[in-house]
Amino acid sequence: MSSSGTSRKSRKELSRRDFIKTSATTSTAIVAGLGGIDIAETAGSTNTEGSLPRPAASELVRSSPSVNRREIIFAIGDTLIPSRPGDPGYKDLEWYGITEEINNRLEALPDADLDGFNKSSVGVFKKNFTELSEDLRSKYFELLLQSGSLKNEPLQKKLLEVYSNTREVVFTVFYQNFPQNHWPRDANRVPILRPGDDHQITNPNSSAIPTGWDLAGYAGPLTWEEEERRRKYFKKINWVNSDT
Repeated sequence: MSSSGTSRKSRKELSRRDFIKTSATTSTAIVAGLGGIDIAETAGSTNTEGSLPRPAASELVRSSPSVNRREIIFAIGDTLIPSRPGDPGYKDLEWYGITEEINNRLEALPDADLDGFNKSSVGVFKKNFTELSEDLRSKYFELLLQSGSLKNEPLQKKLLEVYSNTREVVFTVFYQNFPQNHWPRDANRVPILRPGDDHQITNPNSSAIPTGWDLAGYAGPLTWEEEERRRKYFKKINWVNSDT
């Protein structure tokens, strides 16, 4: 592909992810339960043009012992970092357990919060978030990120906290290069080198799995081959200042 073609593709891909980058400030606090909000007055309310419908209380805060956390987290992650043919994303790492890793890091996020977020899209698209197509999930994010779109400020704030906390962990895990995000170490945390490796190379990334580093164009810690290439490059430079 020509460089101009690559540039056009990059602009297109950035545009479809751009709305994610304009979200509200990420909260690092543990999300409080959605059930703690009194939203009874929202049940049966009508929608005004350009705003989100007010979900009924039963649609928003109802919790179930069978909440499928991984399904909800996967739907959010797949929307944040979509996959296309030739353009790998979140979905391509599901085989390696990325959703399980994110779920483990979100263990303090209550089931009721994720369940409430999943059901909150029913008032807009008549379906749970996990049942929506990728395009509709993206549209729901866009609506949710619009200030005042939900005529219940405390409720919208809580939904945004669920979204923002999950988004933060999704991006952290993905762009820290999961599953090639660590090098094996011994009990004393000393890197275990490959047999015969005299150069102490500890770059876990490889071309076998398309990861966050690959998507971002980051090669990771230098390999020996890259160190040698750079040495040869800098050796060719005339470091003598001609003015002295």
